[in-house]
Amino acid sequence: MGEYAIRKSDNSDIKIGTCDNMYYLRMEDKDKVDYDGSWKNAFFRLPFSDEDDILPGGYLDYNRHVVLYNFECKECGDNPGTTQLKSNHGMLLNVPCHHGEKLPENTGDIKAFFNGKGPHYALYRIKIKDNKIIGLFGCMECGEKWTIPLEEIIDNVYDKELKARLQKYL
Repeated sequence: MGEYAIRKSDNSDIKIGTCDNMYYLRMEDKDKVDYDGSWKNAFFRLPFSDEDDILPGGYLDYNRHVVLYNFECKECGDNPGTTQLKSNHGMLLNVPCHHGEKLPENTGDIKAFFNGKGPHYALYRIKIKDNKIIGLFGCMECGEKWTIPLEEIIDNVYDKELKARLQKYL
């Protein structure tokens, strides 16, 4: 369900998100809109500095995120998602995604292995919960998402400008 608001600066009707995900609104910009809904469960867009001149509702990449380097979430690997692999000739395989924490089990003709291993998690949005900032992070492969207190994940944000902005919330 789309969430809409009136942007105060020009009285425009804008989309700010879908359900609890405010893809098009940063936390610090919520006073720039008139919104009839509740902010109670809302996850807000990350405050990227190169988007400072964009008005609420005007962001192009709705799901912009930041990669979390050297972040491990062992319990996430115990809750697999599903990813689909495809070949150039049309073969599709649905396999469990353990979010880079472990590989799917080898079965019969199918063998799983890593060909190098990069970061698997990203920080997508933030919210206020019980007067603390919570991060919404997830697996970049299958899309599974979890929450975590921001202070437990912020050291894995390597974008210095974004990290400094996020630290102001702590």
